[in-house]
Amino acid sequence: MTQETIALVVGGIVSVALEIIPGLRDFWSKWEWRRVTLLGLFLAVSLGAWALVCAAGLVLPGTYLCTTQGAFDAAVLGLMAFAGSQTMYLAITRQSANARLRRMRRKLRQGTGVS
Repeated sequence: MTQETIALVVGGIVSVALEIIPGLRDFWSKWEWRRVTLLGLFLAVSLGAWALVCAAGLVLPGTYLCTTQGAFDAAVLGLMAFAGSQTMYLAITRQSANARLRRMRRKLRQGTGVS
């Protein structure tokens, strides 16, 4: 599995859960432990894939060593996927916030006649 695949799976799980479970979207948007929960999901997906390959013999893309080192590598992959997704989220959020700020400044200038 790649970081992108792990992020895709976690994103799918969260999206489906937010759509299906009533009230979860409101709870999720106000909950302070979102990032910790996401970190747990990223680790669960990456270690779950390792466990499926090693315990059940499932064939997944990528090389998985069925040793302690393999589990560690899977966990590191999950951590890297989490870090990448959070970096992208922060970049997108910052761009969005900057765009909103520019729009507010334009409206203020137009409303007061200041340029």
